[in-house]
Amino acid sequence: SMSKDRYSFNYTLGRLLMCLCKCLCQSQAWIKEDGCGVGPATRPHKTKTAAKTQTMPRNNGLLNWQRTRNNYYMDSTFGQRNGLKKNDLTIATWNVLTLRQAGKMQEVANEMKKFKIDLIAMQEVRWQGKGKLDKKEYSLIYSGPEENTGQRGTGFLINQTIKKSIMEYEAINDRICRLRLKGKFRNITIISAYAPTEVSNMNDKETFYEELDTVCNKVPKHDMLLVMGDLNAQIGKYENQSQVAGRFTLHEWNNENGELLTEFAARNRLHIRSTSFQHKDIHLGTWKMWGTNQVNQIDHVLVSTRHYSSITDIRSCRAPNCDSDHFLVRTKIKEKLSIVHQENKAKTIKWNTDVLKKDPISAATYREALRSKWAANNRTNQRCDNIDEKWDEAKNTILEVARENIGEKEHGKNEDWFDEKCKQIIERKNQARNIMMNTNTRSNAETYRNLRRESKKVIRSKKREALKQKVKEIDELSKENEQRKFYAAINKMKNGFQPRMNACRDRNGEILTNNEEILNRWTQHFKELLNEEESELSTQNQHEQQPEQEAEENLPTLQEIQRSIQKMKNNRAPGIDNINAELLKYGGDATDNMMLEIIQMV
Repeated sequence: SMSKDRYSFNYTLGRLLMCLCKCLCQSQAWIKEDGCGVGPATRPHKTKTAAKTQTMPRNNGLLNWQRTRNNYYMDSTFGQRNGLKKNDLTIATWNVLTLRQAGKMQEVANEMKKFKIDLIAMQEVRWQGKGKLDKKEYSLIYSGPEENTGQRGTGFLINQTIKKSIMEYEAINDRICRLRLKGKFRNITIISAYAPTEVSNMNDKETFYEELDTVCNKVPKHDMLLVMGDLNAQIGKYENQSQVAGRFTLHEWNNENGELLTEFAARNRLHIRSTSFQHKDIHLGTWKMWGTNQVNQIDHVLVSTRHYSSITDIRSCRAPNCDSDHFLVRTKIKEKLSIVHQENKAKTIKWNTDVLKKDPISAATYREALRSKWAANNRTNQRCDNIDEKWDEAKNTILEVARENIGEKEHGKNEDWFDEKCKQIIERKNQARNIMMNTNTRSNAETYRNLRRESKKVIRSKKREALKQKVKEIDELSKENEQRKFYAAINKMKNGFQPRMNACRDRNGEILTNNEEILNRWTQHFKELLNEEESELSTQNQHEQQPEQEAEENLPTLQEIQRSIQKMKNNRAPGIDNINAELLKYGGDATDNMMLEIIQMV
């Protein structure tokens, strides 16, 4: 019986091992699809082992199988694609060629959303000055030349998914811009860099790397440092530079910019991580020369050596398109971001007080409702000796009546001229480009060029129509005698877009960009400005001591309060109570009596 039991146990164990081997072999045979590539491969992998290493899905195991042909390979536990962790950070670098063309910024933002990218470090933005632009779905931080040269410029396009993780940013010059994100375990500093071209003189190149060294030296020690951008550097396959670069590159030797980049990486303990991943040639090249099929690898991503393993993949993606000669270089980072906690600011209510000024009936209705509400409250609370309670009662009465009768002012949203027609023509253009990339024939190239010209024409015409509509609205304001709105619209059109920079200088003149440091600096400034020294205060108080007045001063009369309220200026922002001058002026005798009762209780 013992021999039979041993035979049964061995037989069962053998069957289990056979099933396990079969499942592992089947899982290794699957090929993971990736949607970022467009076009055929320019060279196959050298060995089958290398091909399996690149095509085998990550984190595969017994729980992975192919559900359907269209559902790719799903994990039975969470239903997610293998190798795409939910909290992985996906960033990219992209030389967009220009953002000065009409609709170009929105086009890049649409590509970022389409391919699920959290952040894009951009080069050749070509915008003047420095600033930050906030939209509903993304934010743009840019750093350009001081003069309107229409050249260079760097920046970051940030998806709304990581907006709340921004700790600080610094627009350094037209070639360097820095951004810092709050991570769950470590913070991440990203530098967008645009190096001089290969034909530039050596002084410009050395100056650029000196400035880049200065920025890197200021990065906190424990931050993950990423330097990414169009560095115009060809990295060769030299064995003596294995400490700073990998061997998966399109080039055999370094150019002059490549030598400078490897020296910079060695000085700052960085690794050129974009040369460490084995991909097809079409996924290594980052720049295609106009009118030729020659592709170079000159856009790179560098990471601090201590965080070498946090980068899980870097490759070029040919599908994203913004009419640039550079491809988007996507980077996957095994890091989790955290949220920068900020104090919730009290919402300022903007009341629709124009109704009170233009419509006498609405003004009379508001005045009568306020009188009735205040009279009802007085009947309910006949004895109220606490001044704070009395003020809260008056404030709540005014706000409730204003909300019921005039309502809040509708926020003036900018008309988005980039409409569905613009999106459709851009989608047609991108489809034609994908066909041309797959099959590069003369007819396909001509179709793409025609659609590219047509898309530019449509977008420019849409922008002109929006401008004509604004001019028409300004003319209507002039006819309606809306002088305030008329001059505001004229100044807005005349001055154009005004950038916003959330920064200030410390005592030494250094620029502060961290929100907490900025608040501390303003606190320090007002303490020094408004608080006098104790010795001066004590001396001043001795001179100001006067005998108590025997007779009390006369209380203000109702007529004095009415005159004071009528002297208040219109169109001014309210305080924390959200009550502006118009609500008091058009309240009539009700607000006059409210203020009189409160002042008499002081």
